[in-house]
Amino acid sequence: MIRVTDHAVLRYLERVRGVDVEAARAEIAAKVAVERLIEALGDLETERLLRRFGGAKIRIPHEADGGKLAAQVGVRTVDALIEAFGPGAIVLPMGEFRGQAARRRRAAWLLSEGRTIRQVALACDLHQRSVERISARMRDERQMRLPFSAMRLEHHHIASIPMTPARTIGGPIVPELVVVHDTAGRLEAGNSARYLAQNDAGVSVHFVVERGGEIVQQVPTNRRAGHAGRSHYQADTGGARPLGGVVQGDLR
Repeated sequence: MIRVTDHAVLRYLERVRGVDVEAARAEIAAKVAVERLIEALGDLETERLLRRFGGAKIRIPHEADGGKLAAQVGVRTVDALIEAFGPGAIVLPMGEFRGQAARRRRAAWLLSEGRTIRQVALACDLHQRSVERISARMRDERQMRLPFSAMRLEHHHIASIPMTPARTIGGPIVPELVVVHDTAGRLEAGNSARYLAQNDAGVSVHFVVERGGEIVQQVPTNRRAGHAGRSHYQADTGGARPLGGVVQGDLR
C-alpha cells in the first residue's frame, strides 16, 4: 500500500489541479457552521435565518426576550442560538444564500448531500433541467485532468507517459509511500527532467510533474531514486522504500 501525507495531497491539488485550497477550506468551514445551525434550529429555521442574514454579522444577546433579533426571527430561534453559540457576535455563513445565485449554490450543496434532482428542484425553486445542469457541472469538476484511468504499469513503467531515464538509478525497493518535492530550477518545460538525466550529483526522482500536468518517468517504480538523501522511516534507515516524485519549478 502506498501512503501519501495530507500535505502532499494539498500541494498536488493546489499546484497540479489548480484547486483553490483556501476557498475549499472556507467552504468546508461554512458547511460545518450550517450543520451546527441545523442541529440547533432545524432545517426550516436555519433556511429562514440564512435567507435573511446569510453573510451578515449578528449579535446574539444574553437573553432572548425584548431584543431586536428576537423581533426579527422570534424568541424561540434566539433561545436556540444562545444555547448553541452563547451570547456575542457571530458571522453567519452562506452570504450567497439569497437570490438566483443563492438557489443554485444551495442546489449544489444539496446534491453533494445526496438529494435527488427532483428533491433539489423543489427545495430550491429551480427547474429540474437547471438542477441537472448543475449536477453535470459538478461531475465534470470532479473528473481528474490527468489521465489516471489510462495509466497502465508495465515492467515498472507507466506505459502512457514518456520515460527519460535518470542518470542515477539505485537498487531494488518495494515502494510504500509517496514523497513530493518542489524544485528551485528554471520554470521552462523539461528543465528538471533534463537535469536529472544528466547531473553528476547522484540526484534522481521517479516522476517529474510539469506545471501543466504533463508527467515524465525517470526511475522504474521498483528501483531506488536518490531524491531525499539519507532518511529514516519506521525503523528503516537509508531511505530504502519511498516512491518519490517532484513538482516542476518554484510554483509560488
